[in-house]
Amino acid sequence: MSPNSPNEVAALVVSPKKGALILDVGLTRIYELINSGEIESFRAGKSRKIVLESLKAYVARQLAAEVTRQQPQWTTRATEARAAKRAGLLPRRRTRRSS
Repeated sequence: MSPNSPNEVAALVVSPKKGALILDVGLTRIYELINSGEIESFRAGKSRKIVLESLKAYVARQLAAEVTRQQPQWTTRATEARAAKRAGLLPRRRTRRSS
């Protein structure tokens, strides 16, 4: 929710269900992130509320970690093998025939 008019106010907290939608993960993963301290939350009566800024900070940390993460080597090899197969340099894999 973004404040477009004077009557609208940006949300500070969201429910775990909305937090899961925002991050495109399941509720189980949201509660794992809460329990591990990756995402800040608190109880308001009987309901749990997730601080929206902590979701943004979590995404920022994940993006920063992705930059330093080394690409798996199998991805490069698989891409090269697919390109060679398309070019006709590698034989196609044989499949079993059912009798």
